[in-house]
Amino acid sequence: MTYADFLLLFLVLPLIILALILRRHLLRRRYLVLTGIFMLISLAYMAPWDHTAAVWQLWTWTAKQTLGIRWWAIPPEEYLFCLLEALLASTLTYALIVWRGRSPERSREGKIKS
Repeated sequence: MTYADFLLLFLVLPLIILALILRRHLLRRRYLVLTGIFMLISLAYMAPWDHTAAVWQLWTWTAKQTLGIRWWAIPPEEYLFCLLEALLASTLTYALIVWRGRSPERSREGKIKS
């Protein structure tokens, strides 16, 4: 299994399923902004750590299992993994909030904000 296959099977496929289920909820500004911030923080944290581990040869990726290119000693699939993992985590959290009936657009009194 290649790294791209792994990403498609375990991250992209669940994201597609969640997106189909939550399609009208995922366009809300609050979700988009918080998810974007979460993804940027994840990437900013991951990149230096992975780079150091790759340079010190603590982690390696074979050319057969990746695209064979490196950005800052890291294959692009690793960056995608970080971003997709953060996206999946935030989408799952958001789905739980929506499914429990606690829509983020509701105030404490239970009224829907305009």
